[in-house]
Amino acid sequence: MKKVTIVSSTLIAVLVIVFSLTYYNRLSPSITSADIQIEGRITPFDENNVLVELDIVRLKDELASHYIYPVASGLGNISFVEDPGYYTPGSIGTWYESEELLRRETSDKIAMDHIGFAIPTQKGNYKTKFTMNKLENTNGQAEIELYYVHVEKKYGKTLSWIKKIPLSS
Repeated sequence: MKKVTIVSSTLIAVLVIVFSLTYYNRLSPSITSADIQIEGRITPFDENNVLVELDIVRLKDELASHYIYPVASGLGNISFVEDPGYYTPGSIGTWYESEELLRRETSDKIAMDHIGFAIPTQKGNYKTKFTMNKLENTNGQAEIELYYVHVEKKYGKTLSWIKKIPLSS
């Protein structure tokens, strides 16, 4: 009887471990880069600023944290344009974990402290627009790269990803 109990207990423990490892290895992010679609345009705003307009389609609710970072050489300071029908974030800033992921992706392209913003986590269509100031040494057309940084961890497993979004002029 003791042997049956020991064998049964061992078998159950092995099955639980195999199931747990299989579950852990199959963990996936709550959304993928295909679930967020962003199109953007850059246009001159005035002598000292460029205007960035974004059309955002979120196909699924997002359960994790995210930031959108405009990475621009020769530009600084984000100022949102408040217009009816456009989303304006309550605040702009950064988060250490998302900024570290971005820094690894862009290597030396970004400054030490970079400013990003979040959009609503609910499924839907959003539009936003903001200006960025031209710095004194900027000549000609400014180049902006937009990055969507998704930060997610489940049971200690990192499920984060970054999507680079092309902007048209």
